[in-house]
Amino acid sequence: MNDPFLLQQIQFQALATALVLLLCFVGSKRPKIQHALGFLYLFSLPAKLFFFYYFFPELFVASPSLSTQEKVYILLPLAFFLLLEVFGLAKLLRQKPSGTD
Repeated sequence: MNDPFLLQQIQFQALATALVLLLCFVGSKRPKIQHALGFLYLFSLPAKLFFFYYFFPELFVASPSLSTQEKVYILLPLAFFLLLEVFGLAKLLRQKPSGTD
């Protein structure tokens, strides 16, 4: 795991996932926002795509000619951290609102 490209992908995905889950956690503590967490998460996906484009513009040129290994280095961290986000958000959505029993 000495490849800097893979490390960049893991760092970006980990930071983005942590930020999304933190924002969802904070939102889950507010009763007015808690019911809309799923929709807010859906809007976070295009935001992540925008920041991915911002930090890795070289991947979006006309002919990026990525090797198979580089494609795997992009897709594996993306899939892993996307699963973490979904399971984390599902856990937050299953919690009862703090004001009800």
